[in-house]
Amino acid sequence: MDAGRIAPKQVGSRISHHLKGAPEKTSTEPKEPVPPGDKTTISSPSFDPESYQPLLQPVHLTPEQKSKPVSAKVLAQAQRQLNDGDRGGAYLTLYKELGSEQLLVQAQITTYTGIWGSGALAGNNQAQNSGREKYNLPLDQFSTDIAQGTIDGIRKDLESGGTGRLSESEFRAIDRDVWRQKDMVDLFPGNVQFWDPWNHKKGDRAATLSQASVNMARVGVRSALSLIGVKGWSGENTILQVGKRPAEFKDDPNYHTYGGEHDRFITVIDKRTGHVEAFWDNKPKFGQLPAPQLSNEPLPKDSPKFVQRNFLFQKLGANQNGLEMVARGESNPAVDGHTGWFFA
Repeated sequence: MDAGRIAPKQVGSRISHHLKGAPEKTSTEPKEPVPPGDKTTISSPSFDPESYQPLLQPVHLTPEQKSKPVSAKVLAQAQRQLNDGDRGGAYLTLYKELGSEQLLVQAQITTYTGIWGSGALAGNNQAQNSGREKYNLPLDQFSTDIAQGTIDGIRKDLESGGTGRLSESEFRAIDRDVWRQKDMVDLFPGNVQFWDPWNHKKGDRAATLSQASVNMARVGVRSALSLIGVKGWSGENTILQVGKRPAEFKDDPNYHTYGGEHDRFITVIDKRTGHVEAFWDNKPKFGQLPAPQLSNEPLPKDSPKFVQRNFLFQKLGANQNGLEMVARGESNPAVDGHTGWFFA
């Protein structure tokens, strides 16, 4: 990993001893992998803003780094974070090792941040409405299952003699498999990421033609039009603009924010747990194409977007540890019915 991509000390971070030129401490790779859900590996939270190393710019791996197997130590750390409920932190740990853009997308989705987080809430709302009794678990748990699938996929590749450095399409396929196991593969919001209809297992309905892809494409187009100033239909596309913004945590003493408008990424950490509360990309991508981002400004608490977001959090069982954004119990017909996605 390029040492120049790690945050300098003046933004609240110290350069790691792992970087080139620094003395290395003696360490050993874990003898056994950390098992999923094992709470015995979790230590008491102690967040130190000065020692945390935020991700501010993309990781650039050398050819030599790309050829080496994923470190067992890194995989164990990601598993510990996931076991502790820090899904965003787990994805960022993996990204720093693998450099896959898909892991950045997942970090935004799992923390419900920005345009990708908005899409996750909109897509899962559609899936819950359509899946009915099949969609029978909180979104936070669903997101944990998907993150576990990612770790398991890397581990499986390592065990079969690979490097664990899966491609972006392989990571997307792993996510889709989690939905397949729950008998909802046609409702997977991430189906829209599959551009090639042949890149699927035998017997699958082409992901690009699935119900979820059609739904997400429609709300995505409407959201993009709204972001560039074109308005239409009721609801003004609010459901695709409900993701968290780093600016919403600026004055809250419980959170620490790393990065700014001149960095590629902004990370918000909950000081009480050390978990990633929000992960923001100033230049998000959809595949290799640039994607629009929301405005990094706090949502007024009486705004339709704020109310919509909190309603979705409650309806879907999302962001349940974000105490400052606990949802209210009002019904919201714009997203409550089976056609709620149409008014997004």
